[in-house]
Amino acid sequence: MGSKIIHPLIWSLLGISLSTFAQARNDHALWHDGSKIVSPRECGSCHRKEFAVWEETGHARHSNVDDHYETAEYVKLRMGVLSMNNNSVCVKCHYTGVKVGVGAVGVAGVSCESCHGPAKDWLNLHNTVRPNEDAAQREARREMSLARGMIRPAELYQLASKCFECHMVSEEELVNRGGHNTGTRDFNLLAAMEEIRHNFLHARFAAGKVENTPFDMYRRRIIFVLGGIMDVEFSLRALASSTQEGRYRKAMTKRLSDACKKLEALCRTGYFPDIELLLEKIETIHPGQSKSKADEIADQFSVSAKRFAVAADARSLEGVDKLLLSQKPQKQ
Repeated sequence: MGSKIIHPLIWSLLGISLSTFAQARNDHALWHDGSKIVSPRECGSCHRKEFAVWEETGHARHSNVDDHYETAEYVKLRMGVLSMNNNSVCVKCHYTGVKVGVGAVGVAGVSCESCHGPAKDWLNLHNTVRPNEDAAQREARREMSLARGMIRPAELYQLASKCFECHMVSEEELVNRGGHNTGTRDFNLLAAMEEIRHNFLHARFAAGKVENTPFDMYRRRIIFVLGGIMDVEFSLRALASSTQEGRYRKAMTKRLSDACKKLEALCRTGYFPDIELLLEKIETIHPGQSKSKADEIADQFSVSAKRFAVAADARSLEGVDKLLLSQKPQKQ
């Protein structure tokens, strides 16, 4: 595979029209429904320990991005943005945004609802426990919360998607014209989730009552492999959205190439023949094809990633441990 993966894809993307991209970009909409945000303090009224952990993370400090990032003023000037916390394209990733008119305003940094979904429709289901609630009632309450938009840790693919949506910049103009970076360099899903880990609920049922329980090796294997699959999926989508030569396309070309190489290494463990076949499909994208072919293959990676997150037997994946333990810390 190697370098063959990227070259035909780049040529296929050169024919994408600006109008096609404009229709697909959804007018800088928020990732979530800003009319259903309740604020992290509502969550913290019950999840006090989780809230305390969040306050110490970079996610919480994003609400002060204007003051703490030297490049913010440069990007704002080039993009014609007066304030980041009332510009939808900035709010999408740097804040928890509420809908105001046709736009959005940031009310907190990247917080609970940025990852677990706007809580207005499910909060009172989630936090109202009947006296003597049995297992069936608890499960019914959980399922209803999920139906109303809650994303629990068990919904690992959906949760991880929120990470990739922001740690991989999807706005080409923001990079090429605004000078914004292209996302977290060498983004590592496992390292990112360990950095913001707030696993206090599990501690209630764990022997010894250890607080903020670390991920065990089984969980780490699942997150590590899932991150590798999703990195290719989201890199492919980002590159497919490119409309012109420039810094964005160059960066996403490299990102896809690097992601494919890492996933190839995972495939050499022998556990993932279906993923290996999908990697080979990337080479089938030929010059003259539209972005729909790339998106189609990305969709297939998505299906495989979701299936893996739900059904993989982590006990049988000990062969990935060498790769997992040799991973490098991600660069900001």
